[in-house]
Amino acid sequence: MFVESPIWALLLCLAGGVGRTLAEPLAMRQAQQQRIWTEHLLTGDNTGKQEMPAGIAYEREGFQQRRSINTPYWFDQVIDHFGSNQTFKQRIFINDDEYVPGGPVYLFNSGETPASPAYLSGGEPHTLAKATGGMLIIMEHRYYGKSYPVSNMSGPNMKYLNIDNALEDIAYFIRNAA
Repeated sequence: MFVESPIWALLLCLAGGVGRTLAEPLAMRQAQQQRIWTEHLLTGDNTGKQEMPAGIAYEREGFQQRRSINTPYWFDQVIDHFGSNQTFKQRIFINDDEYVPGGPVYLFNSGETPASPAYLSGGEPHTLAKATGGMLIIMEHRYYGKSYPVSNMSGPNMKYLNIDNALEDIAYFIRNAA
């Protein structure tokens, strides 16, 4: 399971029903994580943090071997979170160059553009990951880049491109990637 942060809390609260049903446990986990982050930043202690997720299309032993941020990984995402269990492959990129076992995981959605590993190699997200021993993950938005839930882009097939499914993509990834 991913470590929850204030950013995670915001994403889950925005994800419709997920935020409403998980509000109380999420608030407790958020408060606990804030205490752990404060302890880590003040003392450098990583104890009490959750382990790195291993279920993202591969597994590896230990944390010595780093993966290339240019390697795409694929997550089985639900096509319609409100009607079917069919899935499609959603592309993600991971930067664990700064990751310390038990550190936070920061998840970003690429928005209305293809996901690129370039988003994970500099700027504020990278600075944050470096400061906290965190991992960065960028998830490609459905219908963009190479993350197509349908085989053709005809009008009727665009029905799965909506804010509800897009937000549920994030919540589903958080719940199921580890």
